[in-house]
Amino acid sequence: MLKGALQRMARSLERLSFTDEGVFFRSYRLGQHVAGLPKRYPALFLREIELGKLLMGGEAQYSSASYARVTGDLLRPSRPITQSPHVELLKAYRESGESLFLPGRLEATSYYKNAAKCIELYGSHFGAKDPKDIVHKARSFCNLLDREQSNGNGNHAETNGSDPQVVVRRIAFSDCYEILEGEHELALAFVQGTREYECLVQPSAPVLTPIQQMIVDSNWTMGRPEVYQPIAAPELATWPAVRQCSDRLEMMMSWLAARNISSGSYLDICCSYGWFVAEMKRRGFQAFGVDRDTAAVSVGRLAYGLDPTANKITEVITFLDKKEKLFDIVSCFSILHHFVRGHMRCSAADFIRKVDAVTGTVLFLDTGESHEDWFKESLAEWDAEFIKKWLKDNTSFSSVEILGIDSDNVFPYEKQYRRHLFACSREE
Repeated sequence: MLKGALQRMARSLERLSFTDEGVFFRSYRLGQHVAGLPKRYPALFLREIELGKLLMGGEAQYSSASYARVTGDLLRPSRPITQSPHVELLKAYRESGESLFLPGRLEATSYYKNAAKCIELYGSHFGAKDPKDIVHKARSFCNLLDREQSNGNGNHAETNGSDPQVVVRRIAFSDCYEILEGEHELALAFVQGTREYECLVQPSAPVLTPIQQMIVDSNWTMGRPEVYQPIAAPELATWPAVRQCSDRLEMMMSWLAARNISSGSYLDICCSYGWFVAEMKRRGFQAFGVDRDTAAVSVGRLAYGLDPTANKITEVITFLDKKEKLFDIVSCFSILHHFVRGHMRCSAADFIRKVDAVTGTVLFLDTGESHEDWFKESLAEWDAEFIKKWLKDNTSFSSVEILGIDSDNVFPYEKQYRRHLFACSREE
């Protein structure tokens, strides 16, 4: 009898996962059946969480990801409550007072626009079923700020222990959480100075935000929780950045500045997300990128705000063969070695000649090298001096310089990278 009881207990424990973040159910069906358990035994699921790690949830019965896709605002699930429409409304009220409710002013706020969108899509927003009702709801919300301040109650974390008003769930591969219930409570707490809040963590498997999903779907990362180029999003803060990028950009800009080049056209071959395209565009260049990975390019359009005209989704050889335009500045990062190793549809020499043909003033290039663990055999000869000579022998550039070395050899790539950046130019 005791043996049977222990076996049943063991089977029950197998359905639970105990982590530093709390407890969740491995089985979706079991999770559905016991969804009410956290409300009955909240102490097991309560956790103090920084408000900056609590990200915007969905609306009505829709998750943040579902709502983001319906509205087209795919970055909403990556937005902390500290930057939410709710907080913006309270800050505007604190600054303007009742004048916030003068005709036309409230309608211009992100809070009103979000509520109106919810009414349009789902028929209501916290009881408001008509845009006219939003004014009343917003005023009631702002009045709560006055009430809390008059009561001197700024620590909301102490008021919700017995009956948690805020429910969240974990976001995968991060220390962030999606808000399921309690955006208004959290906004009030933040505006009054609270930086941590006691939340009930729903016992369900972690979810991916839209941008996380797009990243793990991209060709290079192939499901790994890492970003190929830097992206500023709370739920990606703990993901390793494979390429730092800023080190190479600094070397590029120094070379250009020394020659008084501050404008012109720029092409990034196999641009991935488009970090270099975005940065060069920000510096005033006519920047353009090309890559065959739709998921990666979509990440950049979302993360960096790149216009669809700033890059093209196509195979690189197809693009280069068209020779539609000559670009003053071209970058070609971590591409050449794929041709050297015979993985592409033309030789490395043919590829670099195609790149040469679309380059006007300078080509910035790096490639896999022999010192890297994954290329010790396949690129045995390809050290810096060999690459420099190879570039001179196979292109029409009059100058090939080594500008420096990247700093990408960090965990988990300590034995990789440290590649040299070459500047191949047609200097007179």
